[in-house]
Amino acid sequence: MVLALLVGGCGGQGTYTLDQGRLAQRFLPSTRSLDHHPDSLQALSVTTDEDSTITFEMERSYASLWEKWSAAFQSMGAGPSRRGRSYATLWSWELSLASLQPDVGIQGLSGGRAQEILAQRRAEYQKTLQIDVFWFESEGRSTLAGPGARVTLQIGDEEYRPSDEDYGPLREAFLENATTGLYRRNTFQFPRIVDDQDILDGDNEIVLLVRLIGGGKVRFQWNWEEAQAAAHEVPRGSDELAAGGS
Repeated sequence: MVLALLVGGCGGQGTYTLDQGRLAQRFLPSTRSLDHHPDSLQALSVTTDEDSTITFEMERSYASLWEKWSAAFQSMGAGPSRRGRSYATLWSWELSLASLQPDVGIQGLSGGRAQEILAQRRAEYQKTLQIDVFWFESEGRSTLAGPGARVTLQIGDEEYRPSDEDYGPLREAFLENATTGLYRRNTFQFPRIVDDQDILDGDNEIVLLVRLIGGGKVRFQWNWEEAQAAAHEVPRGSDELAAGGS
């Protein structure tokens, strides 16, 4: 899956620079509330030139877009809830598109190749909901995916298990006071269509529950303002996408 292969450290230059250590130190809420559906484009405009090349216009930096779709964990069970550096990122449509620049340099590709990659990303996004958890070793074993762990996505009264899960290598992040920390990127993918229904239709809140290996459980939560029916649908064709439609 393309989404699972996106950069997990620093990507690109300038606008598209991403520092996971800096993001981990931001004050991220355990419930990320947004003013639009994940399928809508609000911070990113995409245009297609006459030769079919792609141009992005972003209202915020790439790092800021990551922060917009990221949430800190909330400890569950007995005892006071604690804060830490670990966080999860929901791959919204605008973040999935924006990542094509630091990942493959889509704005510098020929029109035909750019459109091919764009269509592939759109098709994968339409069938898969991806959430990445960046877990620091200072808060426990960093491998959350695989045997011994249990991850579920709660939407309304329904509960879903990942269709695919994976984890990357340990990476080093630069933190405050010239210190460093080790973290691992854990990727969880869920099918968007279950029993012929889009799991994001009809609800405006999702919760990722992670049972940690060795004990304990944490949650990450996102919600958004309700959208009118079909107003947030990911565009099917390049003409709709070029218009920045939702």
